[in-house]
Amino acid sequence: MNSQVSVTHNSTNLNNNGIVLVEPTNTKLMSPSLILRGNTLEPYAIESIGAYLLHNGFDNIHIIQQYSLSDEELIQEILTHSPLVVGFSVLTCDYSRVVEIASKIRTCILNVYIVLGGYHPTLNIEDSLQNKCIDFVVFGEGEITFYELTNMIVHNNNDYSQIDGLAYKIDSKVIVNRPRGRIRNPNVLPPVIRNEKFLKRSRNWNLSYPSPLEQTGVAQISFSRGCLFRCNFCISPTLWNEATFLENNDTITFRSVDKVIDEIKSLKNRYKINFIYFNDLTINNSESSLQSLCKAITENGLHNSDLDFNRESDVKDNMHWFCLAKIGLTAETAELMAKAGCSKIGFGVESFYKKGHTEMHKPFKGFNDIKETLEYTDAVGIINRVYIILGVQNETLESIQATIDGLLSTKVDQIRIAYFTPFPGSDLYNEYKDNDLLIEDDLTKFDGDTPVVKCSYMSTQELVESREKIVKSFYSSPIFIERCSDKIKRFPRLYNSYKHFVNELLELSNGEINIRKIL
Repeated sequence: MNSQVSVTHNSTNLNNNGIVLVEPTNTKLMSPSLILRGNTLEPYAIESIGAYLLHNGFDNIHIIQQYSLSDEELIQEILTHSPLVVGFSVLTCDYSRVVEIASKIRTCILNVYIVLGGYHPTLNIEDSLQNKCIDFVVFGEGEITFYELTNMIVHNNNDYSQIDGLAYKIDSKVIVNRPRGRIRNPNVLPPVIRNEKFLKRSRNWNLSYPSPLEQTGVAQISFSRGCLFRCNFCISPTLWNEATFLENNDTITFRSVDKVIDEIKSLKNRYKINFIYFNDLTINNSESSLQSLCKAITENGLHNSDLDFNRESDVKDNMHWFCLAKIGLTAETAELMAKAGCSKIGFGVESFYKKGHTEMHKPFKGFNDIKETLEYTDAVGIINRVYIILGVQNETLESIQATIDGLLSTKVDQIRIAYFTPFPGSDLYNEYKDNDLLIEDDLTKFDGDTPVVKCSYMSTQELVESREKIVKSFYSSPIFIERCSDKIKRFPRLYNSYKHFVNELLELSNGEINIRKIL
């Protein structure tokens, strides 16, 4: 189907045309990991797009998460719904598989429309459309663009030129429409489609409260969209179209607190889950907004901190949550978060030395600010997860040691270590490629778990060994072991969380990390 505008369909009944939305990410990227990953989550992006379709008259919508399905099983599941449109949300490391899957679907259903969206297609519009089996790319926020496209398709309207945020082909020529402006008021978006099967199997793994075995399910919720920073390793500025700033140079949009509270109530009452994953890139972009959210959670009875003294009731009857935050939380906000059920925070520290932050174009708060923030959250019983990035061009053995020292000198409970990864399509990727600084061109390797950049002062093997050294040095350190024992004493409710984590570390390290003595 080289010329997309030439394809027509006879039916104009919205509900007779199957729309299939697919997250082609399998369990490899959703399983517990010693060094990197730590969540199994519902396919929130396509659930949001599906909800907007449902809200606007479509009801023959099918949300598929690959999870444990093989590629062939995924294809058969898609074909079961005889789709008119199939949309994929695509990460770079999944892209090659998606093209193969799309090609096989096209072989079985000649007139199906195949649409790509998400991180990789947004950064690589023209390359994505070079594949004959790919008809459209939705770039940026996808809800409205995908709806307008689907509505045109089912009504045999081929004038795609008026749809912002869309790219397509006419006789093999790629047409890229103007970017869609940001959704300035996310309150207009309906609540995402929920699937009980997805919610019940979702988990916040590793060190978490309640422990993974005690989580009755995990749901994602969005309070805000966008990010204030423009780190060169991140796809956020492109995905959220942050070049077109909102009023007052603000790139963040917020849902109302009332909307979020209503959604949490629905999840708790309808699905009986006890854990929320706030998927905001930085939940404390506005500390006042975050404080308002925390106060509303407690005022609406969604979390009662008095139940902490009855652990069983606390786990069962309270809503707990995880979020990502930037360094700089105040003690007041940390306390409000803990009282509202925040049990774990992920902090993007990235590096403990300023030069590393300079290479990433990320502001460096300084060691004292990092230390202070982690002390505030630790003091109220929140689990601190710190994100570290290794492998910038000027990484050295000295900077590796600085990372170990920094982790052991601050109140860190869990670490996540990724490799510095300039994603294909970004300016940084092009810069590194032009200067022969990349050691990989296999897209499946661009997952944060594989070194892809040449370091000036370290070999790739040294970098791999250094990551393993950081993990073993940190978790096996007497300092860390004492820190864990102290936290359990101060917050006895965390005992089961640490018990699970001890066993997980033992299993994932093949017995090399054994800290059972903390129990």
